[in-house]
Amino acid sequence: MRLIAWTDGGGDSSPDTPAYIGVVVKDEETGEILWEHGKGIGNATQHVAEYVAVLKAIQYAIANGATRLLIKSDSRTAVHQINGEWRCKAPHLAGYREQVHKATEGMEFQIELIPREENKRADELTWLERE
Repeated sequence: MRLIAWTDGGGDSSPDTPAYIGVVVKDEETGEILWEHGKGIGNATQHVAEYVAVLKAIQYAIANGATRLLIKSDSRTAVHQINGEWRCKAPHLAGYREQVHKATEGMEFQIELIPREENKRADELTWLERE
């Protein structure tokens, strides 16, 4: 199974404020929406929320036997760090990056940066959880 996921995380720069995630997963071939997920994750920064959203998409892909996962995200930090284009200055983000790399071993995995306008549904799911 080949999947495409759109992920988004929302929150503040402070780790002491609530953070939220939104994930949309589609079948790459049919375009059918297989899963939509919006959830509060407790207190965390926006960057942590972005990583948690990516990991949720990966967990869904693994649980459903995906052989390929393309993640589309508007988080420059998460995308560039996961792709190795930026280094992780914050040790806790480096830990999330390592979780992503370990979880995707044995699967064709790609993450790409998209404009915020192309991530509307994942963003909506994030905001729904805030209300």
